[in-house]
Amino acid sequence: MDLLISILAILLIFGGTIFGISYLVGKITEAIFRWRNEEFSKKQFWQTVTISMLICLIISGVICGGAL
Repeated sequence: MDLLISILAILLIFGGTIFGISYLVGKITEAIFRWRNEEFSKKQFWQTVTISMLICLIISGVICGGAL
C-alpha cells in the first residue's frame, strides 16, 4: 500500500510541475499576442497549454525511457 501511495505522490508532483510549466508557457504566449495587439482567446490559451504539456511529456518520456 505504501508503494502505491508513493507512486501516486510522484505522479501528482510530476503532473503538477508539467502543468505549471505549460501554464507559464501559455501565459508568456498570451503576453506576446497582447503585446502585438492580436486577439488570444481562452480556447487558444488552453490549446497552447495542452500542446506544451504533450511536448514536455514526450521529452520526459524520451529521457526517462533511455532513448538518449
